[in-house]
Amino acid sequence: MSHMQTPPTPLAQPAAPADSPPPPPSVEQRIQQATIEVASRFGIARLSMGDVARQAGLSRQTLYRHFPSREVLVEHAVVTEAAAMLLSAVRAMEAETDPQRGLAEAIATTLRCAREHALLGRLLLSEPQSLLPLVTHGQGRLAKLSREVVASMLTDRFPLAQPAAIARTAELTTRLLVSYGIAPTDETPHAIAVFLTPALLAALAGGAP
Repeated sequence: MSHMQTPPTPLAQPAAPADSPPPPPSVEQRIQQATIEVASRFGIARLSMGDVARQAGLSRQTLYRHFPSREVLVEHAVVTEAAAMLLSAVRAMEAETDPQRGLAEAIATTLRCAREHALLGRLLLSEPQSLLPLVTHGQGRLAKLSREVVASMLTDRFPLAQPAAIARTAELTTRLLVSYGIAPTDETPHAIAVFLTPALLAALAGGAP
């Protein structure tokens, strides 16, 4: 069984017994869903705290108690959804017994989920500049989370790789995924994954692509 650390899921709740109705969503879950719905309709540039509060059925005061600014709210929504997307990539990699196929499937899953996601897909298509502060800054939460998750996956599936090579490959993988996400091509996620995987494996081995 894998010992890989998986991305955080801050909004997760304990599973209810099979014969019990699902628990009502928490306030943060309601805000998260409302943010996604509002941003998916209007975009990040036109998103307002008032629209999110109304969509969530909450007062503006309640919303501000949880998220003191629009910027904090947007960052939380994007990072939380990205964490769930990375968790899907982890599961896709773990489902493959061959490490190389697992890496390719993780890359394809990440790109596919990003394109198909209601919020992330819209941002990548029409407002990529909204994501740039989160993914291009060295200490941005999304970039940092991605590097940590990728490094964990590589450590788990390629135990003989050197830590420096793992860190370098995690950084390279994150940058490539951001590049293909911000400036998508006509290629399918699978085709991109097949193309990128050999280069990443070469970096992991310490050689040139």
